Amino acid sequence: MQFDLGYLAVNNIYLYGIRGEGRSATHRAMAFMAEKRFDASLVHTHTFAMTDLPEALRYARDRIDDAIKVVVTTRAGKSASKAAAE
Repeated sequence: MQFDLGYLAVNNIYLYGIRGEGRSATHRAMAFMAEKRFDASLVHTHTFAMTDLPEALRYARDRIDDAIKVVVTTRAGKSASKAAAE
């Protein structure tokens, strides 16, 4: 698909991909988690350090080890792991 990126920028148009979440969805999810109505560990399956980005993308793309939500973090000490084990 082709589009005019300049037109989007000039007209303040947001473009979300298939996995994009808008601000209201993110706020709603955070509220559910704060109220203990949603357990994010059910979908957050893997965490990778930023230095392991290529491997994280491979896990997400190929659904390795049943990956659902793969998180990449800049926090020190994180490496490839199942979220449930953290």
